[in-house]
This record gives sequence, structure tokens and C-alpha cells, in this order.
Amino acid sequence: MAVLSVASLAGIIFLGICAVVLGAFGIRSIRSGRKALARARIVGSGAVWHKQISILFGLNNLVFAGLVILVMLLMLLTVHIIKMVLIALIILLLVVSVVLVVRCLMSALQASQQPVAPRRDHKEEDV
Repeated sequence: MAVLSVASLAGIIFLGICAVVLGAFGIRSIRSGRKALARARIVGSGAVWHKQISILFGLNNLVFAGLVILVMLLMLLTVHIIKMVLIALIILLLVVSVVLVVRCLMSALQASQQPVAPRRDHKEEDV
């Protein structure tokens, strides 16, 4: 096993914490997106999961957490063939992340162009 300096150990711990936080935010975003999707289906709009911004953002956070973990493993491992596999996986996850970001932006642009019905408050109905 390789001897790690204090700085590299601190970096690995920091990357691990970042991966956990990104994963937690990703799961939270996906859950809130699923709730919004359920509300949209109750209202009657034809909402689908791959157009829901919160779900796409949550998936992107999970992919980015995977990227952080792979970079951390790339720092730790010394075997050349494993490093090459990790680099290929990192490139694949980067492509997936870019696709998710573009998809999220396209969904946000489509959502901003749709007219929104004004909400009626209960105070206005009483008057």
C-alpha cells in the first residue's frame, strides 16, 4: 500500500465528503421532482420524468458524485490497467453529465415558455 501524505489524505477525505453531499442533494432533488411530477399528474398535465428539471438535476448530482468517487480512486490506485479503466469511466460519466445538463437546460427553457395560470388565493374568493 502506498504511503499517503497528510495533504493527499485530507484531499481524499474532502472528496469523500463532497461525494456524499452531492449524492444526498441528488437524492433530495429526485424526491422533490417525483412529488412535483405526482402533483402535475393530478392536475392533469402530461408531465414525464425526463422533462422534470428537479429529477434531471438530481441525476446530474448523482453522476457528478460518481465522478468525484472515480477521481478519488484514480488518486489512490497505482495499477496502470485499472487507471485506464477509471479514465474511460470518467470520460463516460462526463459525457452523461453534459447530456443531462443540456437536457435540464432544454427542459427549463421549455418550461419558461409555457404560460402559467395565475394562482387564485382563498382571500380573493371571500371578497
